[in-house]
Amino acid sequence: MNGKAFLALAAMVGVGALIAIGSSGASHAVAKPLVYVGTNTACAGATPRKPTLQQGVDFVDAGGTVKVCPGTFTENVNVWKSVIIKATKTAPDTLSCNDNRTAPNPAKYAVLDGMGGGGIGLDITASGVTVDGLIIQNFDTGIQTSDSFSGYILKNNLIQDNSTNGMALDSNGTTTVQTNCFRSTGTGIFNGIQLKSATISQNHFFQNSSYDVLLTSSTSVTLSQNMSRESYSFLYAYSSTKLSVKQNNVQDSTDDSSPFSGALYFGGGDTTLTVQGNIIQDNAGNGVVFDNIGLPANTGTMSGNIVNKNGLNGLLITPGDPNFNSTAKMTFSGNIFQGNLEDGIRVEPQQLQLTAATKSTFTGNIASGAVSPNHDCYDTNTPRNTWTGSTNIGQIARPKVICFPGTSAGGP
Repeated sequence: MNGKAFLALAAMVGVGALIAIGSSGASHAVAKPLVYVGTNTACAGATPRKPTLQQGVDFVDAGGTVKVCPGTFTENVNVWKSVIIKATKTAPDTLSCNDNRTAPNPAKYAVLDGMGGGGIGLDITASGVTVDGLIIQNFDTGIQTSDSFSGYILKNNLIQDNSTNGMALDSNGTTTVQTNCFRSTGTGIFNGIQLKSATISQNHFFQNSSYDVLLTSSTSVTLSQNMSRESYSFLYAYSSTKLSVKQNNVQDSTDDSSPFSGALYFGGGDTTLTVQGNIIQDNAGNGVVFDNIGLPANTGTMSGNIVNKNGLNGLLITPGDPNFNSTAKMTFSGNIFQGNLEDGIRVEPQQLQLTAATKSTFTGNIASGAVSPNHDCYDTNTPRNTWTGSTNIGQIARPKVICFPGTSAGGP
């Protein structure tokens, strides 16, 4: 082979090799399942690493993990893809959640801090996002989710000192909010558009200046095993279907701003409602209120609750909206109402006469500790709701027949 032929062959081989390499590179993009966020020191040299949360979210693959190292992150983050955002060290105070605060030390914890500048800390606009173990503070709203997506898991976070909402929580499917501390914020959890198939459980709420949970349009939501202390009120719910409120412990709420204030307030249109096994005591207003703000009556069951030593009534059923005839078409059974400052069970006269289709039923309840002119049991509707025989226990009853032994009618 002469020199020219050799050079020509070499050139052809080189071009072929380059084509093969280019083709291989195009079909095998480098995977980015994990990224660390923080300084090199805070992340102990781990790579790949980005300095901000937003850069971490943008960099990692969908479905990947953003590990947040200790530090202070002063940013508003748009979470636009499915990711797991997880602090390398879990936030403090999620179980104690009281006024004995652990300092949000950025040398120990991942702190997303709005510095009082407002906005949204984490604005989540994708399905399948997990947020785990962060301190989120000093925003207008700590976390916001979208009613166009679902699959949110929000857990083990310390959400405090946010002026409007800890979470603005909407979804079109499964959502879990668990073992978070909501402290000294406006409303802890606010649902404003739609919330479906959500479980809100084992959270602690402390000294929130508005409602711990405010539900305005929800379907199949469970509130269970949460603890509330010294907040304005634990729950305000209306237009919610299949709402389950179970085994929560609610104490020392501060709202006594009106005769209808309550630690648990159901404002109408709450259907297929279950209120079961809660402890509701030492609150400034009523323990539980069924009201009607121009919506259909609340329907469902309230059973096995302990409602003690509240500043107004244990259970209050208000006059209701005459367009819907009654406030509640509920079954109340096996509840204990003890030592409430006004009445144990008080059913105000409804604005229209009750019918068989609009009456509530009371069975097996115990009400005690009223001092005349207040009542253990009170229902002056004509005709009355259904009080089953002598199964309801109360000394001071108006009329006497609704509770046993009913030895006194109390005041007017």
